Amino acid sequence: MNTIRVLLFLLVVATASASIASKPYHIFDEKDPLNDMYDFINFMGVAEPYKMHVQEGSCFKKIIMYVNYDSEGIYIDLNLQEPRSHLCTELLVFTTTERFHFSPQLFHGKHSIKIKGWKDVREQHLVTTEGMIYFGVSGNIIKSVKDFYDLYEVYKKDDWKTIRAQMELSFGEKFKQRKTGKVDLNPDDIPSGTLALFLKYNNIESYITFMTHSKAGHTALLLRNPATGQLFATENQPFPRNVFKTDYTTWVNQLSDGTYDDCTPDKCMMVLLPLSDEAQEAFDDQVAWDAFLDLKGSPYLNAAELFAVVDNSDHNALPHPLSPDALTLLATFGEDHFPAFNKAFIIDGANHRLGTNFDNMHDVVEECIKRDMTVPQLLAIPEDDKWLYKDPNTGKMVPALHCTSYVFDVYKRAGAFKPWFGDSFPLNTHEITPRDAYEMSMFKQKPLKGCVRDDTLPYCQVLGLDLVDFSDDFAHIDPYPHMDEHCYSYKHFPQGC
Repeated sequence: MNTIRVLLFLLVVATASASIASKPYHIFDEKDPLNDMYDFINFMGVAEPYKMHVQEGSCFKKIIMYVNYDSEGIYIDLNLQEPRSHLCTELLVFTTTERFHFSPQLFHGKHSIKIKGWKDVREQHLVTTEGMIYFGVSGNIIKSVKDFYDLYEVYKKDDWKTIRAQMELSFGEKFKQRKTGKVDLNPDDIPSGTLALFLKYNNIESYITFMTHSKAGHTALLLRNPATGQLFATENQPFPRNVFKTDYTTWVNQLSDGTYDDCTPDKCMMVLLPLSDEAQEAFDDQVAWDAFLDLKGSPYLNAAELFAVVDNSDHNALPHPLSPDALTLLATFGEDHFPAFNKAFIIDGANHRLGTNFDNMHDVVEECIKRDMTVPQLLAIPEDDKWLYKDPNTGKMVPALHCTSYVFDVYKRAGAFKPWFGDSFPLNTHEITPRDAYEMSMFKQKPLKGCVRDDTLPYCQVLGLDLVDFSDDFAHIDPYPHMDEHCYSYKHFPQGC
């Protein structure tokens, strides 16, 4: 029961409090953009006091409602008739400009609801003169959010075995085991510009694999210092690390013995992808090293990550149990419970797309309604590499680099894309996810020299006991202008994605 109450609370906060606060009732009618804002919510009307209202619901063909009030609060009498199914729950939401009340109704017949007291004089005036706004809610969205809540519980525990099982369920396959846990490569045989891809069973990076149906959730870039010839792993990780480097041999040893990111062979897999011959020839080692030095210490910011994942507002764009509607619901709920998360992941990016300076999700939703736009449509607007965000630790305005956008920013500067674009660069690196990366044909379909292993993959898996097999999706798409800006983030990829 507590879970249902939480889910219903999510629902109402996302719709009622974000969409009707401080609005006069007369704006709600059958053509109101709120009806298009959320497919899962149906604005049913405004129940004027002391008048009988009859509506058709999703579970009951006939809903008779009567609203009255006194100094102690609001009274709603319901009479639910002609049930469509004895297992269907009618979810009714009653709202004012100040609060909400949810009422799940399973049984037909008469029911009485009392909303105690009055929040203020304004609420009392609006209800007594105009009535109560009420909505009907699709049961499908509640199931979707409940499923997401159950999934959240899996990742919250941060138990690698549970997360691994969830990944297998998501991919619809059992991970195959490798006999080779670690492959020792000579650093001299690894070209500068080689991409490192990670599949980790933790609750930080695994959400990327879930959201994008990817066999990788983190990326790093191997770069050689032209002055010394030493090979380094460079990567962008959350504060306090930010963009930093580690000697390659030290890095691999730490990854394999658990002294780095708690990475042991049973829960941390790594694959190395060298650049294709054309991309490697165009890649300038010195420019790449200078790019790293320029970006060294740059913060890992989440502002562009969600926007990189959501490139399309279609209902097939996200994995079950998420949908664009459920994502909107959860984002708006987060305003009251996780405001810092919302600010980092959504609001700052939304401000760039809307040309606004909002500091809360409610204002973002309001602005979308004004523009006849849904929140999923807002999230699908591509990130622009020129946009800057405030670093919460220094106050400086900086690009919103995540792990993969850092890698591709270096690729961009060092000329790795010249075989496809010449001196121009019609890509936004912030839109690229780990899955987008390994699908590009800019990587060689051949393992590195000295890669002794017990599999036949067209790349070298250096670490991990589980086989990371994305060979069916590997290196099969030539880079093209504005790549991955409007593609689905999940399984159902349009042509060219």
